Amino acid sequence: MKHKGSLLITIGVLLLAAALLLFGYNLYQDYSSNKQNKLILSQIHTELKPDEIALYRQYPQIPLPTIEIDNLTYVGTIKAESINLHTPILANYDPVTLKVTPALYSGSAYQNNMIILGHSYQSCFGKLAYMKRGDVITFEDVSGNIFIYEVIDIQIIHENNFDAILSQEEAYDLTMFTCTWSGVERV
Repeated sequence: MKHKGSLLITIGVLLLAAALLLFGYNLYQDYSSNKQNKLILSQIHTELKPDEIALYRQYPQIPLPTIEIDNLTYVGTIKAESINLHTPILANYDPVTLKVTPALYSGSAYQNNMIILGHSYQSCFGKLAYMKRGDVITFEDVSGNIFIYEVIDIQIIHENNFDAILSQEEAYDLTMFTCTWSGVERV
């Protein structure tokens, strides 16, 4: 009986150590992502080329302009001061590069149907659930065109219910989504 108790204590300590290691790894990923995002933001703003004639107004079907930095392609930046968010947006979703920064999932700011996804790192979309109706979100494309959005809805959906995001009866001008901390649901 004494050996069984010692074994259970040892297993408990190992599980606690594993949880702490996982927590530390997640903190490191968040720190690393934040550090990279700040560097990318400074490069995007240095290389901004203002679109003086705003072609997208005449031709909303044109693709978002892109800029390449360190072999990754970006369409612009997103900012939400209410949750201290300012991060670059990748042009294409890829599970590997998504660890760096949020990405365009589909749509366009020019056509008022943009969907952006990102990890729930605190430096990325980890605070989306704390946004409130009326909060302002700003998207700036790499040509310097600025699009201002107001939060009108925040939803928590089941992880496999992407139809709730992608096939809305009334598509939103901008939709951003991420995992909850548990990973079971999406914000």
